[in-house]
Amino acid sequence: HLRDAADSLESATKARPEDADALYQLDEVYLQLWKATYDRLVKADPNSLRIHQILAEGYVQSNRLEDAKREYALVLKANPDVMGVHEALGDIDRAQQQLAAAAQEYRQELGLSPANARVWYKLGDVLIDSGDHQDAGEAARSAATLQPDLGPAYYVLGRLARQQHQDAQAIDNFKKALRLGLGSELEEGAHYQLFQLLLAAGETTEANIHKQAYLRRQQATQQQALSIAERERKSEESEDSH
Repeated sequence: HLRDAADSLESATKARPEDADALYQLDEVYLQLWKATYDRLVKADPNSLRIHQILAEGYVQSNRLEDAKREYALVLKANPDVMGVHEALGDIDRAQQQLAAAAQEYRQELGLSPANARVWYKLGDVLIDSGDHQDAGEAARSAATLQPDLGPAYYVLGRLARQQHQDAQAIDNFKKALRLGLGSELEEGAHYQLFQLLLAAGETTEANIHKQAYLRRQQATQQQALSIAERERKSEESEDSH
């Protein structure tokens, strides 16, 4: 039933990305799914490495990033070749603005899974912020080649084109990224970039459409942040009671 609810809410949030209530409910359903999976893992094999992995994922959801890092480190200590862990650590490093560390983690993940288009685009995104535009372009193009319908790959290519003052190419890439689909944070960024680019190009009407879409997404993102903060508060209260 939880999986059905998650699928239904995913569809609702894609149709109405500015619906803060649906986003909040989706967040809560995923929390319940995480708890159910954790309980099953503990029952099936209390010593499984996957327990540390799922604990880490839960800590990430609650924004307890250092706790997540410790759990992921335990997984890698026991088995350095577990796929997905270096990517997750890269995501944490990126969130903490540790760009060099994030790039290193993504490269380690690609050493285990070289055809992982998602990690290629993440590496490209980090490298743009690090100022390494050549490697960023190669990474983003690798992502798009491996998975031509991967919206975030074109988002990164759009960012790169804008950094290189290729505004028309940037607009095309951001529009393609939105058509293919993006997660909430990247979607917000794509609308904002298009608002600025189209305004500079004199396309005021279209620019305002993207401005409004950006503001709606921003409001929904803020609501999600509040729900995460509330969950973290409840988690801390639960731990204190024990």
